[in-house]
Amino acid sequence: MTDVFADASTISASDAEVQSISTLADKAIELQAEIDSLGEVLAERSRELRVILDAQLPVAMDEAGCEEFKASNGAKIKLQQFVNAAIQGEHQEEAFDWLRDNGHGDLIKRELKLALARGQDNVAPEIIAVLKAQFGMVPDDKTGVHPQTLMAFCKEQLADGKELPASLFNVYVGRRAKITPRKD
Repeated sequence: MTDVFADASTISASDAEVQSISTLADKAIELQAEIDSLGEVLAERSRELRVILDAQLPVAMDEAGCEEFKASNGAKIKLQQFVNAAIQGEHQEEAFDWLRDNGHGDLIKRELKLALARGQDNVAPEIIAVLKAQFGMVPDDKTGVHPQTLMAFCKEQLADGKELPASLFNVYVGRRAKITPRKD
């Protein structure tokens, strides 16, 4: 195999092969730039739509004195009230206290999460049993292997020449070109 960072002029490939690689790399760079641009365009269009729906149309309809409107294209427009609410992080405890003090404490949901280190998986049943016995609570028990951890493990096992059971692990080994566009 040739040097990964070889210049096209130094590898022993035909002009057609070099041209094909260059064309594919250019197309990949172009597609990535287009995807990035589309994400920005989508975000901007979403902001524009929100301004029209949440500000401009309600103001225009208020000025016209109507709550409902049928446009010339047949579209029906109706003003509806909506409420968005959030508790700001720096006021969270104050807000929770207010909810509790005013009889709305049942709105507060608390989720406890306990991360067990590698090798501590065996203590989980004991913890669950204690919670059940002492508090009558059965925690949500999610067990899993983080995808990045699994990929690193599989990569390591394969590099060491060890086989993994195909029926248990959906392992795909492939190659992917990474292209770093020239900085102008």
